Amino acid sequence: DVCTLRAWFDLIDQDSSGTIEKQEWLDFLRDNPRLDRILIRGQQGEAFSPRPSKDSLEAFLQGKDDAAQIKRRLKTWREIDKDGSGTLDWEEFIDFFRRTGNFLEVDPQSPRYRLYELGRQMKEDPGRVSDEEVAEYKALASKHLSASQRASLAPEVAQMLSQQQQQGPGPS
Repeated sequence: DVCTLRAWFDLIDQDSSGTIEKQEWLDFLRDNPRLDRILIRGQQGEAFSPRPSKDSLEAFLQGKDDAAQIKRRLKTWREIDKDGSGTLDWEEFIDFFRRTGNFLEVDPQSPRYRLYELGRQMKEDPGRVSDEEVAEYKALASKHLSASQRASLAPEVAQMLSQQQQQGPGPS
């Protein structure tokens, strides 16, 4: 759903620029082989076998397979980066998932969508977020996100939640 995709986008966007650069994309997929396998190959399961010894035929074949994986990642990058800017914005990222059938649209009236909207606002314009909205986000997150999803919140969102918890709800 959109919350999961937003969490992935924020994880990949290491510099929190609001866009994903090619190197961020490649590094993320390299460091997350299971997701790499799902996104690039459309498969699930274990992504890689153990590394063979350096001087074996298996090592040569593994190196050849690694090169093919990088080539697939770059091909996917070119497909996603529709405007050819060299970066992915949120719309390009989510459009990729729509086109591949890996995106579940969420009803705008659902709590998870409200959670997404509040999280986006906290990340993009934290000065306009009221204490009540932070408290609403916290309540929705505890009810609708798993512990691992809550742990992977964008730094800006986690910081706002932490500040609100330390200060307690106050006037807006």
